[in-house]
Amino acid sequence: MRIKIVLTTVLLAITLATSLPIVALAQESGTPSRQAALEARVAEILGVNQQTLEDALKQAQGELPKETPEARLQELVANGTLTQQQADDIKTWQDSKPADIPNVPPRELKKLLDQGKITEEQLDAFKAWMQSRPEMPKIGPELLKDRAERMQQNRDVLMTRVAEILGIDKQELVDAFQQAQRELRENALDTRLQELVTEGAWTQQQADAYKAWIQARPDVPPLRLGPGFEQPE
Repeated sequence: MRIKIVLTTVLLAITLATSLPIVALAQESGTPSRQAALEARVAEILGVNQQTLEDALKQAQGELPKETPEARLQELVANGTLTQQQADDIKTWQDSKPADIPNVPPRELKKLLDQGKITEEQLDAFKAWMQSRPEMPKIGPELLKDRAERMQQNRDVLMTRVAEILGIDKQELVDAFQQAQRELRENALDTRLQELVTEGAWTQQQADAYKAWIQARPDVPPLRLGPGFEQPE
């Protein structure tokens, strides 16, 4: 159990880094601080002003077609993943989310509580909301593949437009994001592994072996489906 918990915290550190823009900048970014760190490093690599890059990203994002939660639910109804009643129940539940909860991943809420940015009452309200969710479907491999392909298409369109606004080659922009993303991922991993070694949870040899294993894994982007939806086991 101890190893399972520790592995989860390590993988979380990596996921937080890899969930940053370039995979799906148009729709699903990381927390503001991590997004800012990524954009700052990309701007540095490209030799452009960070605000100029941010403005280009915002402009390009604004030009992309918006996929609303309602449209996504109706798509799932159309392909038979949901019934209309299930979609209506999910929509009602989504609309009932406490309005005063920041729009951050649930795992970030405990940190906000510790920082005094939300109250215990707000956190309890969010937990109650999550527990009240209707039964959610498991998303099959075909739908996951389709979602990933559309995210890739959106990323390509976004990168093309941002490069056009900045007056640079698209591949140069993509390479800069990949380099910055890789550096942030490695820094997050190194930081978490060092914490585990310092805490005595792992030896340095275990940390080094885990890092080598992580570096040998394929670089697969995260895929977010929205609150409650489950991927197949």
